[in-house]
This record gives sequence, structure tokens and C-alpha cells, in this order.
Amino acid sequence: MKRAELYQRDDALYVVAQAMTTAGLWIHADPRVRLAAAVSDVELGKALRDALARSMEGVPHPDRDSFGLVSAPLLALAAVKTWSTFEKRAVLVSVIQRDAAIRLVPQRKVDRGFVSDEAAGRELGAGEPDEALGAHAKRALEDARGSQVKATGAGS
Repeated sequence: MKRAELYQRDDALYVVAQAMTTAGLWIHADPRVRLAAAVSDVELGKALRDALARSMEGVPHPDRDSFGLVSAPLLALAAVKTWSTFEKRAVLVSVIQRDAAIRLVPQRKVDRGFVSDEAAGRELGAGEPDEALGAHAKRALEDARGSQVKATGAGS
């Protein structure tokens, strides 16, 4: 399995590869890329595909003192100092590749963090063109924004 995360915060998208630690926890890994929210579907699809290709398993689990450093490169890209500052205005989609399928799962924001909205997930073939992957990812971001509105009761 390969994993990546796609965040939207304000007018930027952040694509982050995921690596599974020896303890079984998925953490941020390189590449971490910042794109304009108005990026083309092709460019977004390429960035996601690159992140998935570089996703790996079996990386050393960070010790307690260095665990916070895992997100530091993403925070630097976003020009914020803390995860809570980043997260407050972020929308998240998990991108999961298993064999010949890529699943995009919107995440619903909860008090501290996100939870998967599996019912709103979108799936496409891993062989689909970058443009299709990027377009599906943008729709999944819209779904994630919608699930946040439902969860908070905003907009009703």
C-alpha cells in the first residue's frame, strides 16, 4: 500500500508522501510540495502520483523527542509555527493506492485532528491519466469542505 495526503489551506495545496514506521504508524515523508490552489488537474495529479511513488513502509519510528519534527517541513512550507495553526484552516484528503486502484478519502475535522469520511471516498484506476487523478482530488477536497460544514453545523 502507498499513501499520501493532500491538504488545502487558504490558497495553497500541500501534497505530502506518507511513510509507515516500524511501529505501524503513517507519518509525513518527502516529498512535501506546495502548489497554488488553482493548479491544473494535470500538475496536481503528477504531484500526487510522485508522492505515492515515494511512499514507503518500514521507516524507523521517531523517538518521543523528535516526533514533532516529522511535520516541521510541512509547517515551514505553509509559513506557520505549529500544527494547530496549520490544521485550523486546513482541509484534508487521504490518497491511498492499493494494487491497481487509488482511493481519495475526504477527512472530517474533529476537535483535534481529522477522521475519515469513507462513505464520501472516490476511487479510480491507478492507470488513469494525471488529469483524472487531479480532478478527482479536487472533488474530494470539495467533499472534505462539505463534511466540515456538516460536522460543525456552519452554513445551515
